[in-house]
Amino acid sequence: MSICLAASLVFLKYLANADSEAPNKPYVSASSEGGIYAKCTSKEILGELGKTQVYKMSEKGEELLCSFDWFPSGGIYLIDNFNNGGNFYSIVRIGPWPAGNNPDNQLSIAFYNDCKEIKRYSTADIV
Repeated sequence: MSICLAASLVFLKYLANADSEAPNKPYVSASSEGGIYAKCTSKEILGELGKTQVYKMSEKGEELLCSFDWFPSGGIYLIDNFNNGGNFYSIVRIGPWPAGNNPDNQLSIAFYNDCKEIKRYSTADIV
């Protein structure tokens, strides 16, 4: 019986933390096609201060495509067609965990084409 109680307490602790913002950690994200990747480092525990560098991979090695002065705390998704002979790449940046109960002008999602932002939406835009 004590094993069931201990397992239940661990599970309840996990559920209590499931709806809270996780601290930022450096990470690398690659496109599913394998032609580009991003190195993301944060300057703070929570939030978007940091640096993101996007690299192109080829048989010659890696080439820096662009660098941003933000950390994609909600995640980053990369799309490219370099390995199929193309020259197209896009970036989708997810904003940080929304704070509070009301939508505001905090970044929710942003879209980039060739490292230029083409469209962004705030949490208020999405709701």
